[in-house]
Amino acid sequence: MQLPAQYLVDSADSVAAVAKLPTELLRQIFLSVVSDCKTSTDITPFFYTITVDMLSPLKLTHICRRWREVATDMPELWTAVASCVGRRIVGNQTNDILSLFLARARGHPLSALIANDLHAANKLCPHMDHIRTLEIVGYPALYTLDILARPAPALEYLILACPPPPDAISFAPIIQAPIIFRENAPSLQALVLLNMSQLPTQSFPVLTDLHVGMQTRPRFERLLQLLEGTPALESLAVVSYNAGEIWNIPDLTIQLSRLRRLALIRMPMHLAMIFLLRLTIPASTTLYVLDISEGIGFPVEIPQTPPISAADMLEMVMCGSTLSFHLRASAQDLAPRVRFEARRDPFSWRWWKSSYQSLPCANLTELRVALEADNDTFLPPFLDAAVALSTLELRLYVPAVTERSGSGIAGARFDGAPQAWVGVCALLEQAMPVVCPRLAEVALIDAASSECAWDGFVAGSEEAPRVAYVPDVLCVVAARAAAGRALRRIAIQGRWRPVQRERVSRAFAMGAVVTDFEFRELDADAPALFEFEDHSVAEVWENGYWRHELPKHTLPWRDVKT
Repeated sequence: MQLPAQYLVDSADSVAAVAKLPTELLRQIFLSVVSDCKTSTDITPFFYTITVDMLSPLKLTHICRRWREVATDMPELWTAVASCVGRRIVGNQTNDILSLFLARARGHPLSALIANDLHAANKLCPHMDHIRTLEIVGYPALYTLDILARPAPALEYLILACPPPPDAISFAPIIQAPIIFRENAPSLQALVLLNMSQLPTQSFPVLTDLHVGMQTRPRFERLLQLLEGTPALESLAVVSYNAGEIWNIPDLTIQLSRLRRLALIRMPMHLAMIFLLRLTIPASTTLYVLDISEGIGFPVEIPQTPPISAADMLEMVMCGSTLSFHLRASAQDLAPRVRFEARRDPFSWRWWKSSYQSLPCANLTELRVALEADNDTFLPPFLDAAVALSTLELRLYVPAVTERSGSGIAGARFDGAPQAWVGVCALLEQAMPVVCPRLAEVALIDAASSECAWDGFVAGSEEAPRVAYVPDVLCVVAARAAAGRALRRIAIQGRWRPVQRERVSRAFAMGAVVTDFEFRELDADAPALFEFEDHSVAEVWENGYWRHELPKHTLPWRDVKT
């Protein structure tokens, strides 16, 4: 709060101008000042925090007598309390600021932050009926606090964080599951449990957000039992969860019919698999799988997640060991989407690679993929199974090369046809009657091939000779159209010289079949479409669509605004 001095005291030492403001206007000013630094709760799948500022209300009472009278008569200014400033020494007297705030709040809903202060925790016990937001941190034996043994009818947000144990790999002892608030917290909407050796297993009927982060090893069945009592859950994050004994897990299937987002972060792969196999979630759930480690090596059934077999549109980006994709669940409802990310390690990538082999993709009608130009093994299994596919967009890029200084530079472009094109076109050519029989629209966006690849000159090395060139590969697509298939639209974007267009066009000299054929040239001096660092694949998405260049909604036809 910053006010010029002339508004506080005028030149004649008379009543300051600001003191003459109407009481209602002063109240609005006070509320705006305190609301900017009042308790803020950020409930997300990955991070939770509560911040409390108790100094701003106190400052308002030290401006003048009238301000003090107005401020002390506003209970809503005194509802955010924290133990870190709960006790102060003024002269020879102890001024208990926490008691002052509680008295001035006069029963209004409270937000409290308690950091390893038993005195503050005990002082808040009689006020549990009015606490709406509560964070308790720093207690090793947190469940023994009296404040958690009282009913909390108004509580909506709860954060419980124990200090990390000295032995992070020790197993939690088998004891009776703790009960908090005497099972009387009917309004609790968000719950965060960090480093807890035991998880409560009571029911939370209106809980929508749950974040469980561990450095201990709580029993895995306790997490499942906790989820059993959360039928309204919409957001679930499980972070650094390395459960101990998992051989005697109860045979439970958890129905989370309202779940919108699920994050599994820093978990062993086998545990993530087992966890997903126990869940039944909607097809529109956003799934984050980040930093999955290999863990112990025993075979685990791969769950059919994400549900590609129920999707009709798939957008995917691959970058090294990083994969990200979006799904559209149904053509009737474009809003529900699944967003999946597997990052930083080969294990989650191996999980996905194993998953697609068992998913038929029978309903897939649109497929848009961006991948490294030399990856010729990933896409064919999708095409082989996508019997209903009508739209295919293939974007090829050369990953950036990291210099010793740490900066990234664009990788060298290929002088021959990228292997990804060769693999896809070979599949279309050899299995033409059965693979993608309904394919009608094709977009090939090639940021990996040099101009030489479009010339057809012999190029390559003994280690990696390239004898197939871009025009030759395109002839396969042309042959597909000439064979009476449904192919009607073709869009090509690449790095060629104007003189090369005629040679490429001859491959598609069949206007009676292909009714819309389009070239788009890539400026030779422009950067490639996909130059981004590994581990940041999500940067290519924006509102569910590609961020870089085209397309925004469909293939890049001239009559479509992108």
